[in-house]
Amino acid sequence: MKEGINSLNPEMLVCGQRIRLLAIETTRSKWNTTLAGSRPGKYIILEVPKVNGLPVYLDDYSHWYLNFIYRGQIVNFSSKVLGTIIRPFPLVFFSYPEHVEISNLRTEKRYPVHIPVTLEGTLEPRRILTKGLLLDLSWSGCLTATQVEIPNDEPISMNLYLETNNTIEGLLIGKKGSRNQFGTFYTGFGILPNNKNKVIEKLGEYISDIESMHLRI
Repeated sequence: MKEGINSLNPEMLVCGQRIRLLAIETTRSKWNTTLAGSRPGKYIILEVPKVNGLPVYLDDYSHWYLNFIYRGQIVNFSSKVLGTIIRPFPLVFFSYPEHVEISNLRTEKRYPVHIPVTLEGTLEPRRILTKGLLLDLSWSGCLTATQVEIPNDEPISMNLYLETNNTIEGLLIGKKGSRNQFGTFYTGFGILPNNKNKVIEKLGEYISDIESMHLRI
């Protein structure tokens, strides 16, 4: 479920909140940073993103797509850079959004993907059950293809290998159903509510990248 609201609720802007920045005008710019403050209706203040310890310069009036997770929902909006200061701290000022989209993390549609995964049991002694491919993904669940049948008797820990040196490790999932077609097992899973915040944040970052791709065309 997505809903549009007229303005961003100031209660969602918690200092220290992790923020994702994705450039609308280019496909090359994607940064993580931290919320430093805000003035409702006027501006949002973020720490200047850094690469190898050096601040990244964001052009004045450039347009960006911002998102973050707040109380089980993902908050999305577009904004533009109003200006940057270097002293006493490197901070960048963004315009306060006029329109915001709120997405419920557990009712979103699934996106087709092609991600190598490993599936592990969570009961001791822990064991790798199999390798496979993730075929679709959402905030609420996913579908995998494997060469062996996944057991029903325990929660599963899944590792997603998104790209070189970028993984989501330990996503807890529960089996919902499966089918065997020509020796391949297609298994549907639900994402369990007891996942660690760090794991859900990384999952959110990846899905947010998929959802925001249309803004980068």
